[in-house]
Amino acid sequence: MSLHPLTTVAGRLRIEGEREQPRLERPAFFVLRPAGRALIRGERTSAGVREEGPFTIAAVVPDDYWLSWFVPPGYYVKEATVGGADVTRTPFRSGGPAGAEFEVLLGRDPATLSVEALDGERPATGAVVVVWRDPPTFPAGPGDVTLAEADDGGRAAVAGLPPGKYRVFAHLDLWNDEEAQTREFLAAHRAAGESVELRPGETKTVRVPVAGSGR
Repeated sequence: MSLHPLTTVAGRLRIEGEREQPRLERPAFFVLRPAGRALIRGERTSAGVREEGPFTIAAVVPDDYWLSWFVPPGYYVKEATVGGADVTRTPFRSGGPAGAEFEVLLGRDPATLSVEALDGERPATGAVVVVWRDPPTFPAGPGDVTLAEADDGGRAAVAGLPPGKYRVFAHLDLWNDEEAQTREFLAAHRAAGESVELRPGETKTVRVPVAGSGR
């Protein structure tokens, strides 16, 4: 039993371009991640949603949270707001003046990056491809940094991206996801990254020189 007061967070899902009550083939999951602490016993901070309309996250301590998500292939989070304020890249307050109600709009035309990581002229097998939204924000939000591992040919596909601007890197000595999300990582490698702008539904190929020794 939790010793902290729990509240219900209300949300509403909309799907771009749908005229009637649609149903996703796979559920979209929305997760509230505490900003600066671990989950408290009794908290249930996620919801799986398959249809447009209202939903609830059942047991949340009044606090600051990041909104993160896992959506089916072919969709991306186009907008997420609380009280009209964007929360895709900033945390929000549960139980605040806006009542913590949030609205999520799913877009249906995500972009894809096809990345070729190169060590000189050779494929950089096993390199970690890091895709940062541009311009960056700190601390990085749940949707700001995407990682993928290059295959034996040095290639990695990063799908489900919102249209917009990105900076793309490849690294052989990246030990954990958290390292790639830091201001220090971006400052050290920004000059070696490649800038790319993606339009709705576009697939674009970018070649990136790899950093690190792989040892």
